[in-house]
Amino acid sequence: MMFRMLLFFPLFLCAAWKPLPFKPLKSKEVTLTVAHITNPRFPVMDEKQIEIYLDETQRIVKEHFGIRITFERTRSMSVTELFETIPLKIQKEANESVYDFKHDKGDKKRLAENLYEALKVYEDDLPAEEMFAYALPHLTLLPKENTLQALAQSLIDTEIDRLKRWLKIKAKDGNSVIDANPYNEWSYWDALGHTQRSFDIILTNQLIASAEYYGQDIHSALRGGIVAGTTSYKKNSPYDAFIFATSFLFINNDPLITELRGGKTYTPEEAARYAGAYLAHEIGHMLFRFAHPFGKPGCVMSPAKLLLFHEWYGSVDAKLCPIGCCKSMQPGSAVLYFNDAW
Repeated sequence: MMFRMLLFFPLFLCAAWKPLPFKPLKSKEVTLTVAHITNPRFPVMDEKQIEIYLDETQRIVKEHFGIRITFERTRSMSVTELFETIPLKIQKEANESVYDFKHDKGDKKRLAENLYEALKVYEDDLPAEEMFAYALPHLTLLPKENTLQALAQSLIDTEIDRLKRWLKIKAKDGNSVIDANPYNEWSYWDALGHTQRSFDIILTNQLIASAEYYGQDIHSALRGGIVAGTTSYKKNSPYDAFIFATSFLFINNDPLITELRGGKTYTPEEAARYAGAYLAHEIGHMLFRFAHPFGKPGCVMSPAKLLLFHEWYGSVDAKLCPIGCCKSMQPGSAVLYFNDAW
């Protein structure tokens, strides 16, 4: 997930949230349904780009995981229509997990506590000193001391600072890229798997950027709560999971996006290939429950730093990170949770 997948039981989760047992994949031939969800306020990939996108995903999945993927396209719909399928009870509970940066309301301490718990989990693969070295060049506010708690707080400060910048950036309709609608809120997308929609993969042009009291990680915090994709629970699925992935980060050239891409802009073909490779990363989460192998350059399951997709894409090499090469590349190493009250 770009990258959020629950690798530990979050502090806020009540007894209704249960861990899912991992089901090993039984076949090397997998068919996945794909829906295209669009917001007219943002640029959208054309059909040629989507074809490149999905072809690249198939290539990377075959090369790195030994699985042949077939995609079945379903009809397109608007993000408004999709969100209307989320029951009001689930919308309300999803909203309760949101830090309201739009109105500067919420509990920063609670955000930092959740991220601190995640950082402690990351220490298995990435020692604290390396975590500091990784994060420090990209923080907008430096830690006050050399502790994981202080790092977590600085990451949260950075996340909120960058999130607020979106409120001043305009979309095609002249309004803020992030408006009053909840379409940018990751927790709403995360909750979609508890609805009756049957998609395995949702491709969208919607910017997903937010802060929640669960599912925090170092990568999304550094880039300002921005998510390229997530693997989440899905009911009535043989894989117990679905993926939502956005093209916004690849085809937009808003100031904050290009800054986090190191000043780079992508051609339409480059954008489609990088997005397709990143969808393969999510399929690794979905089908194998791989975690994020920090400290493993060249691994398709290692998240890109900031939004430097071109650097990440140029480095991935299946020979450098085979299945089983480390704890995070063991099938079932990441854990998904579902809400049995939904």
